[in-house]
Amino acid sequence: MNRLRALLFAIGAAGFALSSPFLLRTMEEARLPFPPAALLALQLVQSLALVAVAAWGGARLCGSVGLDAPWLRAIAEKRPGPPELAGMVIEALAAGSIAAVAARGIVPLSVWKPVEAGFWTRVSGAFYGGTVEEILLRWGLLTALMVLLRRAAGGAGFAGDGRSPQGAALAGGDGFWPANLGAALVFGALHLPVLRLSGAPATAAAVAAVIGGNGVLGMTFGWLYRRRGLEAAMLAHGAADVWLQGLLPALLA
Repeated sequence: MNRLRALLFAIGAAGFALSSPFLLRTMEEARLPFPPAALLALQLVQSLALVAVAAWGGARLCGSVGLDAPWLRAIAEKRPGPPELAGMVIEALAAGSIAAVAARGIVPLSVWKPVEAGFWTRVSGAFYGGTVEEILLRWGLLTALMVLLRRAAGGAGFAGDGRSPQGAALAGGDGFWPANLGAALVFGALHLPVLRLSGAPATAAAVAAVIGGNGVLGMTFGWLYRRRGLEAAMLAHGAADVWLQGLLPALLA
């Protein structure tokens, strides 16, 4: 388990580093009264601290509710992973792409605007979304919410390790969808600063569109987390960000 936590932390750190061109450009566009490089350094410290907590908590709790990161766990434990890797990748990329188009249809162009930068700078943000945000929102938050909801309903969690057929079946029971919705709404709310970047007024409709559009994405990633594992949610999130920041702006220009 300690190796899995360390691997997730390393993935989060690498994702932050690879997305730094996008993050730095976002901070430059925000025009805050602080140097963008200093803000990026502050976000790095904050993000890695939260990733460390989420990696620890998710690894501790996921097995009790039938959730897992099966391929990453196999790497951490130096054993063969599940055999359905190609199918998982295809499903995750397809689901992320479809969800991105749906989210773009919910959020109006006046609110949703890609960062003003080159194509590769824009799509580099996919590394942050696919690693840091998924470790925090799905591996950490969704898992914790699911445990809390089940315990509130009178159960103390499951005795299985979450990697058995029984654990997988239990994951579809009470608790997952409310937890998935809760994590998705938090995910949507965390994207509200996009209103400031776009210059659009923060009307009730605009706020609802941002939360709703990103909520659709979050629900999709959570569904994949349960269905295929954290890796599928990561890949789907990365694919969605590539569409939203890179491909759709190019196609709609």
